[in-house]
Amino acid sequence: DLNNDAGTASQHVETVIVSELALNHPTQGLELKRVLLRLINQQHVTVCMATDEVIQSCSDTITSQGILAVCKIPANHTPDIYGADNYGGMYVVLDGLSDPGNVGTLLRTCVAVGDVKAVILLPGSCDVWNPKALRSAMSATFQIPIVSCASFGDCIDLLTECDVMTSRNFFAATMETSSESSMPQSSPAHYSIQWRPSVTDDKSSVALCIGSEGNGLSEEVRDAISNGSIQSVHVPMQNQMESLNAAVCGSVILFEYARQRDTK
Repeated sequence: DLNNDAGTASQHVETVIVSELALNHPTQGLELKRVLLRLINQQHVTVCMATDEVIQSCSDTITSQGILAVCKIPANHTPDIYGADNYGGMYVVLDGLSDPGNVGTLLRTCVAVGDVKAVILLPGSCDVWNPKALRSAMSATFQIPIVSCASFGDCIDLLTECDVMTSRNFFAATMETSSESSMPQSSPAHYSIQWRPSVTDDKSSVALCIGSEGNGLSEEVRDAISNGSIQSVHVPMQNQMESLNAAVCGSVILFEYARQRDTK
């Protein structure tokens, strides 16, 4: 999102490659020129002209928009666990989520919800810098802290440091009657969870785990649900539908979290 002045992707841009056709676009050309001039003057970004053929060969899409950017990948984010900004929000954990479209969509949702402190990637999750994930995220990848954990145990340790009481406030999304869950009873519906754990304690944080598209939650996460180390949650469905797309499921739950936050 080159036209966003609020400290997102444009801050990481090093070089822009643009075609004459894009600069002369009848509806977007003038705005594109304005943005490129700002990048040149304020951020000393290098802007290069190129033919449509060159840009198409650099792009991995069938139909290029006529503009490409070379950006720096931000350094791995390490949350300031002692900082006040890390408390009272939501942490989203991606458990082997491998589809780049779903990963990008969830990153976009996390930014839209507005209160997600970090996205934590467990082993097997898609690279958030995958081109398709970047396109799906629509610059959200640059707007939210992203942390990679080598194991589920490391994730639990990190969330604990960030004031998530994992035995009560860490929820893994599953299905009500799923064979992947060995819980003694069905998981609660997403709208019945009190996502703001304590009305009197604004420092409480919560976490949500979304499993992979094909295999669902990993064995480590399922075991944690079974032994009560974390909780489970599901999105109720009708008409004998058994599951939702991972990004849809996560988005539904996150916006229920936002609804409760905004009505308290």
